[in-house]
Amino acid sequence: MSLNTMGIEHRFSPVCYPQYNGQVEVLNKTIFLGIKKNLLESGAKWYEELDRVLWYYRTTSSSATGETPFSLVYGTEVVLPLEMCLPNIRQIGFEEYHNNTRMRELFDLEDEGRDRAIAKMKKNKQAMARFYNRRVKNRQFVAGHLVLRMIKATRAKDVNKLNPK
Repeated sequence: MSLNTMGIEHRFSPVCYPQYNGQVEVLNKTIFLGIKKNLLESGAKWYEELDRVLWYYRTTSSSATGETPFSLVYGTEVVLPLEMCLPNIRQIGFEEYHNNTRMRELFDLEDEGRDRAIAKMKKNKQAMARFYNRRVKNRQFVAGHLVLRMIKATRAKDVNKLNPK
């Protein structure tokens, strides 16, 4: 089954849009820090912690969007497997017909939720830019001026990223 038969448009991140790479790097950093924290506490292997870290990331609301990544993709909140086994408020009075109708309504509202998340992200970005620009001093450099260039220290080659510092 291909993506086209399912009505999904597959888009690649072209080189002319490097901001996508920055977003991927931020996500990778978040996942990496979560794995590292869990490794230090449990002593397990990194691939044993990956599912737990991804679940945590997907079900925790972002301060930038106010939504969980899961709800932005699927338009609904996560139902834990444990909640399916125990009687709870979500299951009382469940009728499949009403559920299908409600899911169609939610599907129509998904775009509104995404639009709200995008608007919130833009507002946060503008606030961060204002905060940064208040403290920035504009400096002009001319060819021939001396400047101090900082060089980062290198680390030993046998040090792994997941080793404690």
